[in-house]
Amino acid sequence: MELYLVRHGQSEGNIVSYDVPDGNLTPLGQRQAEEVAVRLEREGIELIISSPLRRALQTADALRRRTGAPHEVWRDLLEHRDGPAARFMGRHEVLTVCSGALCDQDMPEDGFHFGLETPDMAHARALVMIDRLRSRFGATDKRVAIFAHGVFNAIFLMAVMGRPRQPGCWIEQQNCCINRLWLNQERVRILTVNDTAHVSEVS
Repeated sequence: MELYLVRHGQSEGNIVSYDVPDGNLTPLGQRQAEEVAVRLEREGIELIISSPLRRALQTADALRRRTGAPHEVWRDLLEHRDGPAARFMGRHEVLTVCSGALCDQDMPEDGFHFGLETPDMAHARALVMIDRLRSRFGATDKRVAIFAHGVFNAIFLMAVMGRPRQPGCWIEQQNCCINRLWLNQERVRILTVNDTAHVSEVS
């Protein structure tokens, strides 16, 4: 499979110093979402998968509107959160943001709380997501775009390389960057990391 791992566009939480667990895209973030959608449309994306958080949903929806590709929402792609638990949208609210999206069966109807996740827990969650992708698409040439989050994407990239998150080691993830990977059921090739060439204003 060809995997395009994308961070969401600039969100309300990216421009303030206080906690915004589930903020919307800013006007700049909306423009970045349109720009990454133009880029990914050229790549021939066949399936869109996103986190259930608003900023990721809104970024993914820009690509869905351009391509008509199906959009699945996977609960466990949400951002790593080591602070107090916060409430996130359930199936009903997700569908008000992205009508027509297909939510995981384990997505609660009326929202859920998430927080106090350790780095080890986030690493384990990333491994589950990698195994899920490999089992479903590892023997195919399918082109899949995942819209997730800066910290989780960095953890995902470390996990796919067989390494836990290391203190002091960081994989930079700008808003609407693309990480391109090739995966099968046994191997991974990391082709590009934190590619922002398509974004007119990096944030």
